[in-house]
Amino acid sequence: MKDEKEICNECGESVKFSSGHFVNRVPDLNDPETRIEMGKSFPHGEWICSNCDNAAIALPKKKTKSDKMLSFKKFCQHFELVKPDGYALIVDAYIQYEFDFFQGGYVSPDNYYSKR
Repeated sequence: MKDEKEICNECGESVKFSSGHFVNRVPDLNDPETRIEMGKSFPHGEWICSNCDNAAIALPKKKTKSDKMLSFKKFCQHFELVKPDGYALIVDAYIQYEFDFFQGGYVSPDNYYSKR
């Protein structure tokens, strides 16, 4: 049973000593039942190898200014705001707009703040 636990629960590769994956393995602290619910391919494995751990981190694609993201100044101009009373709400709306832009591309700013 010890050999069955020293595998990556994502890909099934061995993470035992001298396997080449021992040093950078990451413990999965979930129990086997939880890993089964999560849909892990090898739920009895108590580790995640560095390859699977690094593959899980998907970096967002770098966007350029030509991808139509509005600057904060243009975002405020779009809503005809010079010195808004509820400035914090607009900053929050812009932060959400910026996050969504980098996650999925251009979205109309009207989805984040109304002119009302």
